[in-house]
Amino acid sequence: MAALAPAARAADLADTSVPVAASLPALTAFIEGGVNWASGDRLYPNTPLPDFFSPFAGAGGEVAAGLDYRFNDTWHASASFRYGWSKRNKHHDSSETVTFARPPGDGTSGPNRSFDTTGAQAGTVHVRSSHLVADFAVGRDMGIGSGEAQVKLGLRYADLSEKISGPGAAYIGSDLTSLTSTSDAYLKSRFQGLGPRVAVEGSMPISGQWGVDYGAGAAYLFALKRDRTFAVEGGDMITQSDKKGVFNLDASLALTYNFTPATKVAVGYRADAYFDALPGIDFTKVGGGADTTRVYHGAFLRLTTAF
Repeated sequence: MAALAPAARAADLADTSVPVAASLPALTAFIEGGVNWASGDRLYPNTPLPDFFSPFAGAGGEVAAGLDYRFNDTWHASASFRYGWSKRNKHHDSSETVTFARPPGDGTSGPNRSFDTTGAQAGTVHVRSSHLVADFAVGRDMGIGSGEAQVKLGLRYADLSEKISGPGAAYIGSDLTSLTSTSDAYLKSRFQGLGPRVAVEGSMPISGQWGVDYGAGAAYLFALKRDRTFAVEGGDMITQSDKKGVFNLDASLALTYNFTPATKVAVGYRADAYFDALPGIDFTKVGGGADTTRVYHGAFLRLTTAF
């Protein structure tokens, strides 16, 4: 969005009767869609049979849209919104007996009281993942190499959610000590955060109407809400929350083609990582606390036009 039509700008600037700010597009907009995956740490880390107890969600979709308004020949204001989702239903035909390593002295079975043997029941595990990201920024133009770029400073809001339900393991009671096999395990994890973000976005010409778009950003998100809700034996729900902040990095790279001086299409790949964002359950730790990283990544197709 920072540099959509350099050829048109060069033509305008050659005419000294046209003011610089008037020769540049005042408004640039984009729409985007693509495929998306959620990866990183498992929501139940350090479990036996991880693909049984804690599978990742499968391929999903992501859509995005944004606007960039140019105040003059240097400064911009921009806003963008992105939503992604993915799900998976993983079926297991047979039950298995598994052994969990457990914190010493928690009252579980085994010769050293640090193992818990339970079952992995046959059935279907359901995984649901979603993320909503909104960015608001002020940007300044600058040159990088033969292209143009925009350095941005602003705010990022993120709402991340993931849920696993179906056959699995559960704590026997609210004291979170020993485990049991269950047909209706449940864990939902959510993070909502807001914080400062710095980013750079730009374009580089390759040849003729072909070019490259790139972007990278870093943010620190203060927790507005961060919690996990899980079921214990019998179906009772426990919700635990904290206010841990999250460090976020994102980057994208795309090949572009300019249909006109004001309109281009881009095909690229994006990754967006949130470190230790979603609270999970680690049965090998006292209290089960776990901080899991989530990385949303995938290919996209974007259409950008300037007015």
